[in-house]
Amino acid sequence: DDSAWLPVQVLPEFRGELRSQPFPNLAVTQVLRPLELPNLPQQPGRATLQYAFGSDVVGRLRLDLRCHEADDIRVHYSIDESFARATTDSFSTRRPLDHPDMQICEPAFALHSFRFVRVEYTNGATEVEDAFALRVAYAQQPALKMRSDHATLNELITVLHNSISGVAMPVPMRGVQQAERLPDAGYAATWVPMFAQQERAHPLVAKWLADMALANQNPDFDGPNIPPIPSALSSPVPSPVPSPIIGNNTRTDAVAQLETFIHLLWAVYRHHDDRPLLEKYYPLVRAATLAYRHQDEKLLRKDVDPQLFGRDYDAALVATCTFYGTLQIVAQMAAVLGLMADRELVQGLADALRNEFRRRYLTADVYLVGETQSGFVAALYNNLLEEPEQQLAAQGLIRKLQENQYHADVVPAVLRGLLPTLSRAGRLDMAYMVLLQTSQPSWFGNINAGSKLVARQPGVFDIAEVGLLEWLVESMMGITLDDRYGAEDNAYKRVRIQPMPPFGKQFLAGSPIQFVEAELHTIQGVFVVKWQIGPHKFTLDVVIPPSSTATVVMPDGIEHAVTSGRHAFVMDFDAGGDGIPTLLDTNVS
Repeated sequence: DDSAWLPVQVLPEFRGELRSQPFPNLAVTQVLRPLELPNLPQQPGRATLQYAFGSDVVGRLRLDLRCHEADDIRVHYSIDESFARATTDSFSTRRPLDHPDMQICEPAFALHSFRFVRVEYTNGATEVEDAFALRVAYAQQPALKMRSDHATLNELITVLHNSISGVAMPVPMRGVQQAERLPDAGYAATWVPMFAQQERAHPLVAKWLADMALANQNPDFDGPNIPPIPSALSSPVPSPVPSPIIGNNTRTDAVAQLETFIHLLWAVYRHHDDRPLLEKYYPLVRAATLAYRHQDEKLLRKDVDPQLFGRDYDAALVATCTFYGTLQIVAQMAAVLGLMADRELVQGLADALRNEFRRRYLTADVYLVGETQSGFVAALYNNLLEEPEQQLAAQGLIRKLQENQYHADVVPAVLRGLLPTLSRAGRLDMAYMVLLQTSQPSWFGNINAGSKLVARQPGVFDIAEVGLLEWLVESMMGITLDDRYGAEDNAYKRVRIQPMPPFGKQFLAGSPIQFVEAELHTIQGVFVVKWQIGPHKFTLDVVIPPSSTATVVMPDGIEHAVTSGRHAFVMDFDAGGDGIPTLLDTNVS
């Protein structure tokens, strides 16, 4: 009935700039059928069908319907069979004209994470002929390809990549639990920097940065609440569409969202050498960072997002540590741009924050207030402790892990730092022990339970777990970027390759992983690292792409500078009978 409709309002001609989409579309990457036919209840009124697809899916459902009359249909999506955290789509079928037609219902306005689906419809009005789960993902090959002699680890790597591709969307879409949307801007700092490293991620990450900057300038824009920036310091960034890292979570943590913006910008510079983007957004970063001085006279974080930093008494401690680490990045940005006065200014703010942290959270005998896994990881990973204190804190972290039967209990904000912290503390054995833990909650425990989305607890998807990929690249594959940030050193032009295989006195039960072969696709080309632990020697083969150089470090500490090409190294466990390993380098290309 259009009798109450108002006349059309004619708007002025749109004069916006039309641009091509610089990144791939979302695509259906897999179609899954139900494991078995659902029960068909023969009862009057509303009927319910429940489907199980046997695998966690980020995507949507397709229903083949035969409609006898218009009907209201509800579809409930859930990761677990209890449907305790289910999300729901509602839609109406059209009235058939002459006879019931087959209708394909594939709601494209939302994505969901699910393994189980319930469909409600009216008996007699609708018949459900078939159902399919459509896995939808960002259409890009993973930057890291890795396989080993450990089957569960290989499966975990696949799950990590599926989890990234399932959330790296160009616009907000419903799904994966986080306030019924993809993770908000604060939470995104736990996973987007890893995504930003990928070979073809640059255009999409640049779009997210533009969206976040635009949200700051337009108060009507439903985006992150970055602290106010003087308009004179901000350059306009045309991007009218919200990004997936901007959710509608009402518990907004503005400082955490600022941290995400900074980490994204730095990741794009470090991995893609995009200096113009750094120059474009640095004024916004500078102003927002310095505005932080006015939020609390002692500079310590408070009123933090509980989903990101936890609900315990140490949440503010963890948040203070992460922001200190972020300030160090801002200081590095200023140095890269040659703004040494800014560097000193930001470093002064970081030093003041560090001093307040030590006064508030560190006792005279280096007792870290709270003594939790999260607190220890946050302080160590973000370098807030002196060298003797680092040893005591590492011992505290190891003690907490042992008390928890080697299960990680770390909040999302610093989860990505857990395994690197253990490795840097000289406890590579503990890092492997936590990684390879099979009882739940753990990565392997959930993989063995059949999960296809990254998690440590059954049915609780957590994209922060994707940060584990960083440790796999930096420790298991062994590739890290050069510590220098100049144009000739940045973005994989110079790298350090130092794999950390599990052998030696720490691994009394033997090496749990004896073979790894990995490829890392970068803007310079493909790096290949292959190592194997044999009964008498450790062998390492690397391929360096053109325009890149590397420093290869064997487990015995011997370094060797190499250029592009294929190189083979051998470390003999008992060379010459004196137990002193030797290093051989053969350039075979």
